[in-house]
Amino acid sequence: MSQQKSESSSGQDTAPAAVAAGLVHDVDKLQQDTLSLEVEKELKILRRKWNIRLSWVSEDVAVWNRLLAARTLVIPRKQDLNTWLQLASLSRRNRELTLCGNVLQLLGAPLDGAHDDATPHPKVLLGLFQLLW
Repeated sequence: MSQQKSESSSGQDTAPAAVAAGLVHDVDKLQQDTLSLEVEKELKILRRKWNIRLSWVSEDVAVWNRLLAARTLVIPRKQDLNTWLQLASLSRRNRELTLCGNVLQLLGAPLDGAHDDATPHPKVLLGLFQLLW
């Protein structure tokens, strides 16, 4: 009888431990989600700040190319589409057509004639049409 009592009491001890472990896990997940939201908020602020700074930069293709290459370490190209399209446009206006084509291709433009299932963003296609015009 005492053996059954000790088994049932140990079962009762594990239930609160399991619940506590579950709560710790849930709190940890909530903290990670909160951090993720904070990171998104910080990235939005950083992106806005960098856009303002880019507006101060002269229209030098080499400078823009280097700045955006560094910026890619934090913000992927496809999440920064408008800025990369500005580089493509700047390259096209400065007759650096190879760089313009390379940028558009990195953004998903089908320059090589290969068609995959992914349709490029309409702004990327517009940039491609402007290049080909």
